[in-house]
Amino acid sequence: MIRIEANTDPIIAALARAAAEMDDLTPLMQDIGEEMLARTDQNFLTGTAPDGTPWAPRSQATLDAYARRNPPVSGIGTLRLTDTMRKTIAYEARRSGSTSRASHPARRSPSCAGSPGRARSARSRRGWA
Repeated sequence: MIRIEANTDPIIAALARAAAEMDDLTPLMQDIGEEMLARTDQNFLTGTAPDGTPWAPRSQATLDAYARRNPPVSGIGTLRLTDTMRKTIAYEARRSGSTSRASHPARRSPSCAGSPGRARSARSRRGWA
């Protein structure tokens, strides 16, 4: 008869530590959020979609509208006239996951405007969103 004895205490302890660390996913979600921001910024700078395809060129109507501005606008990349959209992309990292969003500051409700009392779970490298 073959008898196998194993001490499972170290394995159980390691699994308990892993489970405890997974209880709060905030650090992982912050890392993922920062990577999403960096990639999105790069997409705006290069004018490309996440898959690398170039964004569609501006329509003639947009070019005409830019020409009517005082002073006229030229040489600015797609979606880069004010960079408002790029600057308002943020993420919120929480214990259980994360979300990302792009919202214009004027369209946000006062409760989401980044007041000093807001919970510190919302973070981006650009500051409070």
